[in-house]
Amino acid sequence: MKTYKNIIFVALINIIFFFAAFILIGNVYSIEYIDKDKKIVKITPSEFLNLNPSRLIGLQIWDYVGEIKADGTWDSSGDAYLYKQAHDLGQTGCFHHMSDGAISTTISSIYDIDFDSISRVMRISSYMSGSSKTKRANGIDTSVGILIANAYKSGNIDNLRKALLRAMNAGTVVYDNRIFSSSNWDNGSNIDSDEANLYNNYKRLIKVSDTTPTETSSVVNIKGENYSIIGPFKMSFDGKKIESVTVYKTSWREDTKMNIYWSNSYSTRESDWSVEFNNGSESEQKLNNNIFYLAVKSSKLPTQTTSYNVIIQQEQFTYRHARIAFCGGKTDVGQQYGIYYYGSPIIIKGAASWSLKHVANGKITIEKVDSEYPTQKIQGIQLKIYGKTDIGNGWIKPDKTLSSNYYDGDIFTTSSDGTVTIKDIPMGTYYIYEIGTGTAISSGYKLEDQRTIHPNYNDPNQFAGTQDHGNAVYLGELKLNSESKSMEGVGQLRQKRKINNKESKRK
Repeated sequence: MKTYKNIIFVALINIIFFFAAFILIGNVYSIEYIDKDKKIVKITPSEFLNLNPSRLIGLQIWDYVGEIKADGTWDSSGDAYLYKQAHDLGQTGCFHHMSDGAISTTISSIYDIDFDSISRVMRISSYMSGSSKTKRANGIDTSVGILIANAYKSGNIDNLRKALLRAMNAGTVVYDNRIFSSSNWDNGSNIDSDEANLYNNYKRLIKVSDTTPTETSSVVNIKGENYSIIGPFKMSFDGKKIESVTVYKTSWREDTKMNIYWSNSYSTRESDWSVEFNNGSESEQKLNNNIFYLAVKSSKLPTQTTSYNVIIQQEQFTYRHARIAFCGGKTDVGQQYGIYYYGSPIIIKGAASWSLKHVANGKITIEKVDSEYPTQKIQGIQLKIYGKTDIGNGWIKPDKTLSSNYYDGDIFTTSSDGTVTIKDIPMGTYYIYEIGTGTAISSGYKLEDQRTIHPNYNDPNQFAGTQDHGNAVYLGELKLNSESKSMEGVGQLRQKRKINNKESKRK
């Protein structure tokens, strides 16, 4: 018994669910029949736009201005129904006119215009009794855009007919052979337009997920300033250009161009970077479905280790849900009638967003003093520094990026106060190597004196004492983070660091 009740309960739930879904998709409307036997109806514009097209095929649209009141009298002021509203907006008329023929009001075919959110393009769906067809804009078949553009213009019934015939001949929509190929009202005006091209070409911008952009360790110098390279990025779009590019708290727009550049290659050459994101169709093609990189002014990035967003927005695109109904009788007699109606503007803004991690840079200051006479600073000591960081490992280069090649590494030399400071380096662990005495030789300082206290086997990287690494002496490591560690030896090595304007000293 309990099982039986459960079955009934589940069945009732399913019935309610499907009934609700039926309503939500616009298949249930209370159509008001004037003559149910003849399928003559009064419907509102909302019903016309949203009813399942199959329910409209074969219906006769009430073609009189006004309505019959409850007492049976005629009210010519009625405007609640489709014909009145469409007529006042110039969205009704004869596809073909015969002065001695009756007007055809039976719907023969339906042509529905809307936006396909999955394909991200405009589409036209067409219906006749027993057949249907859907065509999405593809930038090639111009009949799609032409039909859409003409369906959005009031007082345009003749050009709409021509656009519909063109779409039929191109195989874009179902072929209704009742529509005359010519009209005695045909004015021969041009139906092509820039607007039509937009509807045919537009594709909402989205990111393509086969890339994982990061903030790289490389910089490119543009007009005398350092720009950090981030990427790779990939996105898909068309028809509408890029409106803005935002990285963290700085943005590129047409009127603020100099903070962000782009390139199709991972390059440190200034000539490979452009500030023109919308340089006509050529630039759009380079960024559409192709890998590209961004160069952001380094001073505009966060000062602390944190995550931030890169957002690229497309110019807004506006369309309207529209529906065309062709009413036709025999091909040799009668007036062929049409109604088209479009709703309020709908705005679409394409966008792509990525989350990146910024590793804050800091600085280290190394001080060399005599171990027996700490007040005596040692000038001219030559150092190279190897780093292991979140963004990679390598020797610190002159541009503060890292290289696996020892000979790419910069030589840092202590000044008259015995110090050398290395700025704008990422957080991590740094290994200090002494490679030469420089001007310190005159004071009797020798490189090998260091090796007796700092033997090569202390070097965790096994660079010390090797010919490929300049016979360097490993002095110790420095952690550029919350930890602190001292390094001492011949010519005592003292260092301090500064991260985000907070200093800590080590002795």
